[in-house]
Amino acid sequence: MSTATPRCCAPVLDHPPKPPNAKAERHRERQRRHRQRQREHTAIALVAFDAAVLDGLIRSGWLDEHDAGNRQLVGAAISRLLRESFRDCS
Repeated sequence: MSTATPRCCAPVLDHPPKPPNAKAERHRERQRRHRQRQREHTAIALVAFDAAVLDGLIRSGWLDEHDAGNRQLVGAAISRLLRESFRDCS
C-alpha cells in the first residue's frame, strides 16, 4: 500500500461556490450602457422638472398622463421634445 498523497484534478470545497456578486453585476451593466451611449454619441443629463413641466408635456402630447410618474418615460419625453425643437436648427 502506498503512503503517497493521491493527486486530484480538482480541489475539494467544504463550502458551496459563492453566488455572483450583485454589486459587480450592476457595475458591468452600467459599463455596458455607458459604452452603448458612447457608440451612439449620446449622453445622460440630470434634468429638474416640476408639475408645470409634466402638465405641459402631457397637454402638448409628448407624455401620456399615465406615464407621468415614470422618470425614465418623462426623460424620454423631454429628450424627444428637445430633439424635435432643434431638428430644424442644423
